Amino acid sequence: MLRVVTGPLYSDLEDAIAEHLKSFRVQYPIEPLTIVVPSQHARLRLQWVLCTQRNLSLFHVHILTFFQLALQLVEEQGQLISDAIRSDNFFREYIHQLMRRRKTMLPHLAGLTEIPGAWTNLWKTIKDLKNGAVDAQFAREVLRHNFRDIDPICESVFMLYDSYCEEQNRLQIFDCDDIAKIAKTGVASSTFLSQQRQIWYYGFYDLTQVQLDLFHAVAQSYTTSVYFPIVRDHPAYQFAQQFFDRHILGLSVESVRYHSDGRQISVLQDLFAQRGSIDSQQVYSNSHPADENCKPTCQIVYAPGGENEMRIVCKEILRHVEENQISWHEIGVVGRTLSGYEQVLPRVFCEHGIPFNTTMQRSLVAYPYAQILLRLLSIFTSDFQRDHVMEVLTSPYFHWRVPSGQRELPRPDLWSRASRRMGITKGLEEWKRFIRAMKNECVVSQDASNERNGAVLSDQQIDLCDTILNDLFEGVTRFPLQATYEEFVARTLQLMNEFLVVPYIEQSTKPMTLDLWTNMHSPNFEQHNHAQIFKAVCDQFRDIRLLTKISEVVTISEFVETVQRFFEGTLVPVHQTTDNIQGVWVLDAMAARGFSFRVLFVVGMNEHVFPRHIREDAFLRDSVRRFLDVNLGFKVPEKVSGYEEEQLLFYLLVNSATDAVTLLTQRADTQNQPSVPSWYLNDFQRCVGDIFSIVVPKRLGQKRSTLLQYADKWLTSEEIRIGWMFDRCLPGWGLAKKTPGWLAVRHGVASLASQESSSPRLNRFDGMTGNLPEWWDAMQSRGMSPTALKEYAICPFKFFAKHVLKVDPVDRSEFEIGLGVREIGNLLHQLFRECLLALSEHGYYQQMKESSAETISELLQSIFVGVFQHYEQSYPTGHPLVWEWQQEQLSGAVSHAIYQEFFNQDEDWISVGLEQPVKGIMPLLLDDDVCELSLSGRIDRIDWSPSQHTSRIIDYKYKASPRSILTSQALAREVVRCKELQPPLYFLLIEGGTLALPNYSKLGVLQGLSCSGVWFHYLTADSLGSIGTFTSVPFTASRWKSLKPQIEKNIKTLMTGIQRGEYFIVPGSDCRVCDFRTICHRTQSLSRWRAEVDRAQTKGHRDVRFTKLATIVESDKEAKKK
Repeated sequence: MLRVVTGPLYSDLEDAIAEHLKSFRVQYPIEPLTIVVPSQHARLRLQWVLCTQRNLSLFHVHILTFFQLALQLVEEQGQLISDAIRSDNFFREYIHQLMRRRKTMLPHLAGLTEIPGAWTNLWKTIKDLKNGAVDAQFAREVLRHNFRDIDPICESVFMLYDSYCEEQNRLQIFDCDDIAKIAKTGVASSTFLSQQRQIWYYGFYDLTQVQLDLFHAVAQSYTTSVYFPIVRDHPAYQFAQQFFDRHILGLSVESVRYHSDGRQISVLQDLFAQRGSIDSQQVYSNSHPADENCKPTCQIVYAPGGENEMRIVCKEILRHVEENQISWHEIGVVGRTLSGYEQVLPRVFCEHGIPFNTTMQRSLVAYPYAQILLRLLSIFTSDFQRDHVMEVLTSPYFHWRVPSGQRELPRPDLWSRASRRMGITKGLEEWKRFIRAMKNECVVSQDASNERNGAVLSDQQIDLCDTILNDLFEGVTRFPLQATYEEFVARTLQLMNEFLVVPYIEQSTKPMTLDLWTNMHSPNFEQHNHAQIFKAVCDQFRDIRLLTKISEVVTISEFVETVQRFFEGTLVPVHQTTDNIQGVWVLDAMAARGFSFRVLFVVGMNEHVFPRHIREDAFLRDSVRRFLDVNLGFKVPEKVSGYEEEQLLFYLLVNSATDAVTLLTQRADTQNQPSVPSWYLNDFQRCVGDIFSIVVPKRLGQKRSTLLQYADKWLTSEEIRIGWMFDRCLPGWGLAKKTPGWLAVRHGVASLASQESSSPRLNRFDGMTGNLPEWWDAMQSRGMSPTALKEYAICPFKFFAKHVLKVDPVDRSEFEIGLGVREIGNLLHQLFRECLLALSEHGYYQQMKESSAETISELLQSIFVGVFQHYEQSYPTGHPLVWEWQQEQLSGAVSHAIYQEFFNQDEDWISVGLEQPVKGIMPLLLDDDVCELSLSGRIDRIDWSPSQHTSRIIDYKYKASPRSILTSQALAREVVRCKELQPPLYFLLIEGGTLALPNYSKLGVLQGLSCSGVWFHYLTADSLGSIGTFTSVPFTASRWKSLKPQIEKNIKTLMTGIQRGEYFIVPGSDCRVCDFRTICHRTQSLSRWRAEVDRAQTKGHRDVRFTKLATIVESDKEAKKK
């Protein structure tokens, strides 16, 4: 016997259930009763309503979900089927394997075998056929006779479905929906059902065919009641009415009756209908007529993105809880789908201190443990790619096995930076080169900054890195190239045991010997925070292992791709479901069926979100689905009917709230692209009439000034701190000093006040830090390089960021295809050094003109090969083809420069010093205090002329463009302005007598050393590999004598600025290529303005930048002759 109780809303049906349960207990005090609901959250909700709100006893009342009831019936038959239930991930791969094995039978689907998205959609189509209990062979025959031009793809789908059914029966594998089909056979003989006095169904408005068959079997054998939401002839209920009239109404024995408790009718009952077209007195028989003044408080919020949407929701929740005394569990936050809110919603709710229960799920691949496991598996398939290896080593889940006696802890962060600096990309040979290079440049330094900056690794760190990399690579290379899924899963579990920390096991010095499969359900397992994630990982490997039944040997790459797809397709609940529901309900619209609230927030009211975007199934068109349903009686739903279901969902949702309804729509998506509001908002506004709308601005300051929700009492601690910063003031109350982040706020307010000051005088937040004695003393002891002083001359702030703060510029990417400008310059220096040493050893300097060009060319080519091979072993070279091309460029340029210089010269210059480090002392009088400035540098090359009894210094420069090459006059100007300080440094060292070279003793010229000048030899990118000459620009001794007073004065001025801590910005053309432009105040208008107008504090530096040359005693022609 079937009794049907209908009502317009779930709240009415809840009243009916409560009333009937009370009457049932009067008539049958101890008889058991079963209530079947669609979901676990609906079960918890109904338990709460009946037990807590209605004070009804649930003794012998079983509240089960559809799946729980079906499983109960199957297990009564003695079938332990729970272990045979597989996930959708498994069946997606199952469909893939079927397509591959039967490719010749399914020619129209053959092209989809390597497209994972196609497998997913095909499985959904086959699932619709399976849940519709479609007989594949019968349906194919009928379709052939009734459709002249049947789609060949559709016919192939039916053939695939037929194959699926055969394989499923053979392998005995099932999904959750198959349980209802199996349970149907045991309904009549069920001991559990026979013990139930009545069985009530509640919370649904549609069922699949297999669920419907089970329901019919139960209703035919036992006393059954259905509580169904419906209002006849209402447009919003069209979807439910079609199902009701076709599948429920004909089974009803007892007359259908409405239930209402005499409550006031809301004006929202006209939603999706013409106003007044619904006869309220007929529909709501015991209710009062709709009243404009009796409706929930309705409002629409237009928010600029999901973050702002959630913040408005949280502040409104706090307001309702505090001002209206509404409990947490009486508030609902519902979206058509909660996708996109997985990260922002829990964080924002936590910031506001709001507890919540949710159906929200995140993909397993979004969790760090699963990500690192995938990276570990992909190390071998990616050919040991650097970022994969370093992500594993820097993960907190990596299991370190530090050798005994090792004093240092592993520092994978330093290894990562060093490998990036070396340009390691992938390949075992690259990693071997990395270890060799690190050992070659290893310098045990007491300066901790070297290690912090990743410049040099200690020998112990290199040994640790070498040992751990060898162990890791040996572990992953033990994977076979081909194997079954079961063998790959077993090897993966060994790899996890060996290299990953199992989240719920405390680490000890003992090796991990955990058996993942047997310990997965240990008593303490579920108590751990990571238990849910790790269990999900193990469940996926259990399903992957069973793929061996349907697949033969696969490659390691195919296995890793399969694991990736399983992890991506697995959804893990954000919160573990418990019986504790003391929190705000955060649900998707499907899970919210059966719920009623006092306050409701509907989020994501945008087009293609709510209502969702519905497309026709490409594999099974709606015309075929309609034929199967109407003509053959197989309930295969049409896709277009989804729009009617969307309307019903929205109608039931907004009418489930009694006090307040807030609809929220996003004006822009996560990519800041405009979003279109849902058309449901228009109908909602039409129905409600005069509705309050809130437009949320982007800026926090505007929110605080325009929105009541951003009053101080609803702000989070972070928003309060930001508010203090915006107000540029600190609170007077004493407890504020105990607020987290108080010091940051205090310094921030002071910084903002100074930066936004209208005073034209530079302040400490503009870079005027004042004297920094510790840094100054350390600098004096180690010396000041010409490059560092040059950087201060160009921009004091750049000097401050690089040398005082020691901020590291962004490293070059490991994916650059070739050498950069700096690397080419270093390699050029090395090539010149090796070539000149070889020429000197073979005596070619004295007989250069007499030597044949062919002989020297052969010598140079052999040197180039050796240098390039050594460079490949020690430094990054980028893409092989680009590296080969750059080798040709460099070797041609160096060869031509040597021929140009030595074959065409008339003097007898001999190279006597290459790459010589030099250091000297320059006394300075700074603020009446004598200071000895240590200068340090490196001379590329020193030549000696026996006939002239003089020397010259050569400095090689690599320029990206010929336009950046300086003339002799321009070089002199740059020297005077301290933007090119190498020539002054060298002359100062020579005059001070501190320049000594070993080769000079052989020549007998240690005493009375003179220098004719410094020559810059320029090579540019345009001249590399070409026949053009390099450019030589001199800075002669006579020019030095002429400019020396100006240079010394300017150096003193710059050093005074450094000593006083004057690190203001100097905006200019160099800003475009500055490594520190992202942290510079050049974009801060007031700070930039002060740097331009405060002539008093910037006078010294300004004078240096605009120094004019003194009289030059020598023409450029005379300099070139020398």
